[in-house]
Amino acid sequence: MLKLLFYWLLFALGFGALVGVIYLIVLIVNKFANKRRTAPRPFVIIFVVMSLTWLGFMVHGHVVGRWNIAVRNFNFKMPSSVLPASFDGYKIVMFSDMHIDGWHSNPEKLQRVVDEINRVNADVVCFGGDMITNNFHELDSVSDILSGIVARDGLYAVTGNYDCQRYVRGLTDDERQTNVDSLLALLGNMGWRSLINDHVILRRGSDSIALAGVSSRPADHDSVSVRQYLTQALEGIDSTVFTMLLTHDPTMWRGNVCDSTNVTLTMSGHTPAWQLRVGSITPAEFLSTENAGWRHCGNQHIFVSVGLGSRMRFRIGAAPEIVVITLHSSEQ
Repeated sequence: MLKLLFYWLLFALGFGALVGVIYLIVLIVNKFANKRRTAPRPFVIIFVVMSLTWLGFMVHGHVVGRWNIAVRNFNFKMPSSVLPASFDGYKIVMFSDMHIDGWHSNPEKLQRVVDEINRVNADVVCFGGDMITNNFHELDSVSDILSGIVARDGLYAVTGNYDCQRYVRGLTDDERQTNVDSLLALLGNMGWRSLINDHVILRRGSDSIALAGVSSRPADHDSVSVRQYLTQALEGIDSTVFTMLLTHDPTMWRGNVCDSTNVTLTMSGHTPAWQLRVGSITPAEFLSTENAGWRHCGNQHIFVSVGLGSRMRFRIGAAPEIVVITLHSSEQ
């Protein structure tokens, strides 16, 4: 609800900016027509200036901001008693919230994303959900490009709320699930393994670490489902194994993962800082403490990506990102 209100506020501000532009045009036309007119009141001038400023931010966010992709590198250090030394230097690429329909008009920029990911020479690539916005057919025209992503230990994905078509009206949960299955099949053809409340063991010689995934499903309506899915995803992982979790919604972390599991590193997306950030301040803070960047709970950590795509076709301050996390094993 808060997110919806926020976007309505942006719409209202944008409408105000449009009114301000029209008013400014009228003033200019009247001036050149030599029509007598009283000087505009100060509050009108302030309104016009603020409207034009906001319009400038919105235009920049649409034309430049949403394509200004950042590659963000982080080092994640753990003692060798937690992370085997053979995984020292292990590179994880994580990205989220593609909303792939927004890339149809710029396939060359999508190719740049693939090139940037492959340039990392990652051991594993993880996708945090919301590949689509409304329909799995959005992938049809760009699947060949995304199929170019490679990693030594594979490509892994979870589904997000938009992947489940929760906001497409007129569908039953069964119909939504059928469409999700079609999306998963398409991702599989592109080389991705979807972790539907499941895990995979990644090996280096005799050592291993685990990557688990909790996926959104069309019928998820309560926290009980989330706990059940998390239990299912972690089932069978030895408690001594360094475990990573890939999940779309970061709001489940503090109440279900933190202090309740042996998951050391969680990677998530979902919020995407509501595509608006000034410094470290974002409206997404109203939704969750875990809204962007790193958070920790004791020795458990979560990174929340602000995503790569744009549900609303702009980004102001919250640059789209490809995240590179390099694991380091130390003696201490």
